[in-house]
Amino acid sequence: MNRPRFTSLLQILLPCLLLLGGRARAADDPLAGWRSGANVHPVTPHTDRHVIHAYFNACPESPDGRYVLYYTSTTPEGEEGDLRVLERATGSERVIARGIHCEDAHRAACQQWCNDGRTVVYHDNRDGRWFVLAIDLATGQEKILA
Repeated sequence: MNRPRFTSLLQILLPCLLLLGGRARAADDPLAGWRSGANVHPVTPHTDRHVIHAYFNACPESPDGRYVLYYTSTTPEGEEGDLRVLERATGSERVIARGIHCEDAHRAACQQWCNDGRTVVYHDNRDGRWFVLAIDLATGQEKILA
């Protein structure tokens, strides 16, 4: 007959105490790591349109940190709109692509920085066909990639 193996009370309680202690510190101020040296504010002051950046799959900030890339739409569902670049230092906003048709507002145009910030890549549905496009920011020239 096999006897059950008993673990010491300390081996059971110690991990629990460590886990609870860590949670208590986080519960005191879960944003503590973000409060020091951070300036949290809306990217744009516009309330007349949807402003959506691709935060969940690509960084909206340019590699050098000077610009923020985002999709905007004035339609209720947010599925048709423009790509814009905002210069952080001045607040100057520039439209780089107009009349983009998206699958849904959550993904927007799947816009992202490319080529060390010199190019923006995005997708667009044109007449029922999906395209992947690149915009050269210096020239504004658009190129179909796929």
